[in-house]
Amino acid sequence: MSAHYASHRVRARELGEKLLSDVTNFGTRQDQVVVLVHLAQAYNIDGDLLKAKTLYEQALDLYDDEQDEVLALEYGMNIKVQILALASYNYLHLGELSKAKYCAYEAERISEHLNSIGEIVFANIFIALYHIFLKQHDLVVDNWNKFNEKYSKQATGNVFHLHFLECYSYSSARNTELSRKALNKQIETGQTFATGYYVTHLAEAYIEEMRLDEAIQLIEDSLARCVKQGELSVIPFVKKTYAECLYLKHGKTTSQLLDLLHESITQAHSQDAKFFELESRLMLHKLAHDAENYEKLKILHQWFIDHDEVENSLLFTELKGLLKQENL
Repeated sequence: MSAHYASHRVRARELGEKLLSDVTNFGTRQDQVVVLVHLAQAYNIDGDLLKAKTLYEQALDLYDDEQDEVLALEYGMNIKVQILALASYNYLHLGELSKAKYCAYEAERISEHLNSIGEIVFANIFIALYHIFLKQHDLVVDNWNKFNEKYSKQATGNVFHLHFLECYSYSSARNTELSRKALNKQIETGQTFATGYYVTHLAEAYIEEMRLDEAIQLIEDSLARCVKQGELSVIPFVKKTYAECLYLKHGKTTSQLLDLLHESITQAHSQDAKFFELESRLMLHKLAHDAENYEKLKILHQWFIDHDEVENSLLFTELKGLLKQENL
């Protein structure tokens, strides 16, 4: 876990695989569950989303509701809540949006049944993550308000990861000062693991305020950090957001911008990150009417339709309007 959260990527995987081999051969079923969920997250951050999916699903299959709640006493969190919440954002990357939404809300349901504030905050982080990536900002803010009404007294000062939920929520509310303050809480700890998720949405909030220099600086720093730390799964959407910043800053399509979008698409495709590939292909189509990209955009959009993974969000609304107009 230390190697994983400190972004020592290769060491995290090697230790995780060795642990999994050891507990499979010599340990208990519960040992396997604990190792699987953390190894899955390591593979997610490395961009091996299908491997992560397999491991999360194995962990969930092995988990026993009657016997395994006791693990929370040893590890500090209900493991099923952890599996579901972490699997949620892996499904989001893959474009399996219905599973992503189900897992996040199921994690919340279990956490509220347990009445444990740590698990409640953790589950709500991934509900916010799901909705903010779909640009459903009203739902992020509504969720934050509901959370505060029920749990603000319990959570304040008691839950180390509350600032993650604050960062998403204030970004959606377009309160950039509080969102930046929440982000800084994480960065100041020295644990910059996965900050690409939070930085992206703060940068988008800066964009809406036309604070483009701040958005660009934020996203450039984040991209450099993610590349240095080998956090590959966040790079497709960080590069897409960077491209958006550059377009608004310069008011034109540049070679640097197009390179960022092509790299975003290539990396998302290699990871099978269909949701982020779809986002970047749409942006590329709007800025450079490339025939090959347009055909791949239509095929990818059709995958979401065929698999009943179209959500009520800006992305799919734009795609529907675009394809309808261009088919006239």
